[in-house]
Amino acid sequence: MFYSAVIVGCGGFIGAVLRFLVGRVMLHYYPNSLVPLGTVSVNLLGCFAIGAIAAYLASFEPNRTGYQLFLITGILGGFTTFSAFGFDILLMLRKSQYLIILSYVMVSVVGGTLLCIAGWSLASKLFR
Repeated sequence: MFYSAVIVGCGGFIGAVLRFLVGRVMLHYYPNSLVPLGTVSVNLLGCFAIGAIAAYLASFEPNRTGYQLFLITGILGGFTTFSAFGFDILLMLRKSQYLIILSYVMVSVVGGTLLCIAGWSLASKLFR
């Protein structure tokens, strides 16, 4: 368990630094963008990467737990959790679980947005 946590933590450090760097690069080159290009970039790159890495590991790595923890949970988890969201949907698509996908997307996107609003509202009142 400790070894797994260290692997995830090392990957998470790398992913978080990469996320920071991508955000800075996008801000440098597109300082007046109306869209948060750093976030969009890491989310889209992360979705592509998780699909590619998961397919590679499933095909070529018989004992893939360490690689999966480091690359997917660690690096991509630190880079973006949106990639995990996209991968969850891919797995459900492969099982034709369309109603579950719709529920998952609605709860995640609408629920997440509403909870951000609620958290902001609560903290604004508590920390005036």
